[in-house]
Amino acid sequence: MVWRGHSAAAAAFFAALFSLSALARAADDAESFVKQGEAMLKDRNAPAAIEAFRKAISIKSDLESAHYGLMAALADAGKLDDAARECEDLLRRSPKEAKYHRDYAAVLYRQGKLEDSIGEMNEVLRLSPDSASARRELATILVRNSRYPEAEAIWVEGIRRHPEDPDMHNQYGVVLARRGDARAAVASFEAALKLNPEHPEALYNLGYSKLGLWKLPEAIDALQKAIRANPRNADAYFHLASALARSDKIQQAMEYLEQAIRMKSDSAEYHVEMGRLLVLQHRDRQAINEFTEAFRHDPQSVEAHSLLGQALMREGQMNMAIPQFRAVLSKRPEDALTYRELAICFAATGKTDDAIINYREALRYRPEFPEAMNGLAWLLATDPDAKIRNGAEALALANAALKLSTSRRADYLDTLAAAQAETGKCDEALKTIKSAIEVAKSAGDEKTAKDLESRIKTFSEGKPHRRGGAQPSTQAVR
Repeated sequence: MVWRGHSAAAAAFFAALFSLSALARAADDAESFVKQGEAMLKDRNAPAAIEAFRKAISIKSDLESAHYGLMAALADAGKLDDAARECEDLLRRSPKEAKYHRDYAAVLYRQGKLEDSIGEMNEVLRLSPDSASARRELATILVRNSRYPEAEAIWVEGIRRHPEDPDMHNQYGVVLARRGDARAAVASFEAALKLNPEHPEALYNLGYSKLGLWKLPEAIDALQKAIRANPRNADAYFHLASALARSDKIQQAMEYLEQAIRMKSDSAEYHVEMGRLLVLQHRDRQAINEFTEAFRHDPQSVEAHSLLGQALMREGQMNMAIPQFRAVLSKRPEDALTYRELAICFAATGKTDDAIINYREALRYRPEFPEAMNGLAWLLATDPDAKIRNGAEALALANAALKLSTSRRADYLDTLAAAQAETGKCDEALKTIKSAIEVAKSAGDEKTAKDLESRIKTFSEGKPHRRGGAQPSTQAVR
């Protein structure tokens, strides 16, 4: 009996020991699967990670690290509803765990549940008010959704808690800049730089803000320092190039822009800017190549269409420019300048009706537009087709264009002379065309002066001028 009793106790002891050992082994197995899942997640293999975490949970259902890993893997796989349920389960277990609220906020944001996401991030800050990273994430969400006053409040409180943190001042400046308060933004970036004079983001942001304020020397200085602090910031090179170009340092600008393009060759914006600089150097053919390259990376680039159209126009390729300007108007249907450019192209290719329509559209959107007035008046005064000509309207438009012009222009006087002749006032036309010739000569434009001299004989004979080609200077573009 004693031995039997001893044996029963021993058996119970060893059974318990075995049970504890089995549990320990099971726990070890669960942890092992968690580690496997974490490794798979780092390798961006979400399906394998999900499987590993679920195996861990099947062994130890209350293992929080397995549930947390499963939530992350589900989110990574885009299974947001399942990830949200895992987050909710984790929060039921540990409602005061800030990182669970933070991850739940991220999942909710991806689901498009903005207000719920913001609510969870506010809870993170309530639980961890000194968390700079959580503050940054919440402010980023608010800025992305144009909720600038709320984002500003987040950073004001952050600066109060961390006055010596340059990142806080820099991020606050970004919010102020996005809100449109450039001067306050500059002050915030400068505050960040007092704390850390080599802060790369603050230097870049300061330079970019100064550029926007047209404080070009200061912008150039800050952006050069930003490049020294972070030589891989392609945007710093790009904006430095813009600042130098605005300072008429075109060659230097191109050197920095070339470096930016080497770092980020797929940026349509960079290629458009390079094309613009080439245009300033009268290198239109090379500019056309840059604008074409911009389209490879952004077929919808309105600026590329506009600038390419202008470059083609200057090259005399009017038929090729027309689709570019039409593309601009499909995105900017009230762009008076583009209507005028399109009208010039149609006039140069003999499509007078289309030219008149586009000049009128330009004037509809900008009633006091002297270049469009002059272009339309020229067609109405000089077209060979009597059905198109309208001398009275041409005269009114020509006089209005001259009145709006800030200086006496030979081409405007030429148009006025043509309108005067069309309305039978050839004596006045003769005086006007002589004035136009004087203006051209005083400007050193001998070619235009010579073209205008051919009108003298016509007006002296009491005849109106009939258009056989484009008016001198009417093909100038912005």
